[in-house]
Amino acid sequence: MDHRPTLTAARLKRPAKTRPQAAEVAPRPFRAPKIAELVADHIRKLIIRGELKPGDRLEPEARLIERFATSRATIREAVLMLEAEQFLVVQRGSRQGARVCLPSPDNPARHAGFVLQAEGATIGDIYHVRAAVEPYAVWLLARQRSPEVVARLRAELDVAESLQQAGREIEMQEALAQFHLTLVDLTGSASLKLMSAMIRDIIARHRERVFGVAQPHDACWGLKSFWKLVNLIERGEAQRAEAHWRLHIQTTVEGWIRDGGDESVVDLLD
Repeated sequence: MDHRPTLTAARLKRPAKTRPQAAEVAPRPFRAPKIAELVADHIRKLIIRGELKPGDRLEPEARLIERFATSRATIREAVLMLEAEQFLVVQRGSRQGARVCLPSPDNPARHAGFVLQAEGATIGDIYHVRAAVEPYAVWLLARQRSPEVVARLRAELDVAESLQQAGREIEMQEALAQFHLTLVDLTGSASLKLMSAMIRDIIARHRERVFGVAQPHDACWGLKSFWKLVNLIERGEAQRAEAHWRLHIQTTVEGWIRDGGDESVVDLLD
C-alpha cells in the first residue's frame, strides 16, 4: 500500500512559493595578512590606546621575536612599517633601538594634497575649504570662552603688531599666518587640525610660487579685524565671531584667487 501523500486539486492550483533571488555579488579576492602586518597592527594599537607612550622604548628585538613567536626578519619588517607611519623612531647604529612617537598630521595631509592634485583640484577649491574650516573653529572658540585661549591669541597679535610697527612686513605676515593656524589648533579638534594641515601646505606653496613670501592681502584689513575677532571670542559672541571671520576670509580669498587664478591646479611637485 502506497503511503506517499497525494496532491489534491486545491494544492495543484496553489502557485508555488518562490524565494526572492539575492543579487549576485562578485566575490572579493581574499588576502591573508602577513605576519609582519599582524605584529605591526598589535604594536600600533598599544600606541593608540596609550599603553605605549611617546618616548617609551620598544622591547628589544630578541624579546619581540619570543613574544610573537616569529622570525627576526618579520619583526624588522613590522618595525619598518611602523617607522614609515611615524609610530616609531629608529636610531640605527646604536643599541637604543626604537622609540615610540605619535604621527604628525603633516604626513597624511601631504598625501591628501597629492591626491587632490591628481584629482585636478584647483587653488580656488582649497581656499574655499579654508573659508569653511576657520569660521567654524572661531565659533567653537567663542562658545568655549577660555581665558587661556584669548590670552594666547592676544599674545600672537601683540607680536604681529610690534613687527608691523618695526616695518618688518614679511615677518608680520608670517605671524598672521601663524595666527590662522592657532585658531584651529586651539579648538582641540583633531579632525579640524588635520584638515587645516592639509590645506596649509598647499596655500603656503601657492603663495610663495605666485607672489613670493610677502603679499600682504591680510594687511588690507589691518590688524583691527584680528583684534575685533579676539574681542568677540572673549565675549562669547559665537555667531558674530563666525560671521565676522567668514567675511574676513572670503575677502582675503577673493584677493588671492583673483591674483593667483581660480583655475590653477594644485601643484605640490618640486
